[in-house]
Amino acid sequence: MLINILLCVLPAYTFEESLVNLEKSWKITITYLNAARRKLPEEMVFLEAKAAEKDFNEYLKHNELELAMNALDDMGLLSNAPDEFWFDLELAASNMGLLVEAKRFNRIRDT
Repeated sequence: MLINILLCVLPAYTFEESLVNLEKSWKITITYLNAARRKLPEEMVFLEAKAAEKDFNEYLKHNELELAMNALDDMGLLSNAPDEFWFDLELAASNMGLLVEAKRFNRIRDT
């Protein structure tokens, strides 16, 4: 019964359309993540930050976007990142539907 109701309410996308929409969303998220990374110091001094940056690049390479965001989160905390960094992470989290993380990034930015 519930499935029939949802099918009437939700737009009908073909598999190909759904895939295209998902890939567009990934590209948007990757853009936000890369923008955030550019707002951090080029050379990360802390050993932990260097490890997080290596993880970030590896996760991005394999399209593990939430893990890439988490690595950036660590880097931002270690480097006292600017507000613009946290805003980009907030946008990336929102685009992925990670509302709890988006709110946390917003709170960090507002402090």
